[in-house]
Amino acid sequence: DTVSEEILELTEGKRGVEAVLDFVGSKSTFRVYSRILAKMGRYVKVGTMGETPDFQYPLLTQRAVRIIGTLVGNREDMLQVLKMVEAGLVKPRITKIKLEEVNQALNRLERGNINGRQVVTLA
Repeated sequence: DTVSEEILELTEGKRGVEAVLDFVGSKSTFRVYSRILAKMGRYVKVGTMGETPDFQYPLLTQRAVRIIGTLVGNREDMLQVLKMVEAGLVKPRITKIKLEEVNQALNRLERGNINGRQVVTLA
């Protein structure tokens, strides 16, 4: 697909990325991630939300990809991410929603139609 191809173009010799941090956990994002991971890459699922991914065992055996699950990172991880955001290397996608829109937001989340994070605002 186009997203995978664009990401691979950015890696040295279309090698793929070393690691993916997945906060969404949808089947469609897992398909993209499994295509762009380099040999011996790491897929990290953060949090407990999401769908059960469809993956083929050759991803694990032939490419030696590691699948890791974690509820949260540690303090050092968060500080590193914040430094990356501050340096402009990572741009978070945040959509603010009103409290009265929370049901529609949950529906979008269940359908996998969220790009980034949704933050409920009370004001």
